[in-house]
Amino acid sequence: PHYLNNVLNTVVYLTAAGKNQDVVKIVHSLIYTLHETLKVGDGNVETTIEKELELTKCYLDIQRYRYPDVFQVEVKCEEGLKDCLVPKTMIQPLVENAVFHGLEQKIENGTVWVHVFSPDHATLCFVVEDDGCGIEPERLKQILASLEIEKNTTKIGVFNIYQRLKLYYDDKFSFDIKSSLKKGTCITISIPRESTAEPEGSIL
Repeated sequence: PHYLNNVLNTVVYLTAAGKNQDVVKIVHSLIYTLHETLKVGDGNVETTIEKELELTKCYLDIQRYRYPDVFQVEVKCEEGLKDCLVPKTMIQPLVENAVFHGLEQKIENGTVWVHVFSPDHATLCFVVEDDGCGIEPERLKQILASLEIEKNTTKIGVFNIYQRLKLYYDDKFSFDIKSSLKKGTCITISIPRESTAEPEGSIL
């Protein structure tokens, strides 16, 4: 809800400023985001890496209007992986955390790196890293400990991703957070590699 509220406030601001073409672009990105995230049912718990990166791109397109010249994002996806299946909305919340918690308090421009690769034929790895303010060691310990709490109502983004990975893959995944104050944070996820029956056409 807070994300939707922020987007609509941005639309109101741009409309009042007469920036209609920018409004059109934001609304298109919002439509795609809602279309992909609000699908429910047993057949809609997974998506392809290609669609997940497109969802992340739409999110970033919107945020660039809200926070111009505050951050940049570099995305690298290894060749041949875009048709692989992943749990829905796995990358976007991590990028959102990096932007808001890592880079928002920086005085200078910051960067988020997203890297998707396969170290072997059976594993997929996702790395989301930023050069933001970082997390205090004690706070990081608390965050990592909170991931295992089944009814955690205070940590939605990272906790939600971790619990879904645990549900989907049991003990066949890894989730690691490393952070240094004033240097940044890096989240690394490894899951089993699974591809769709037929590769989809290119979106990005």
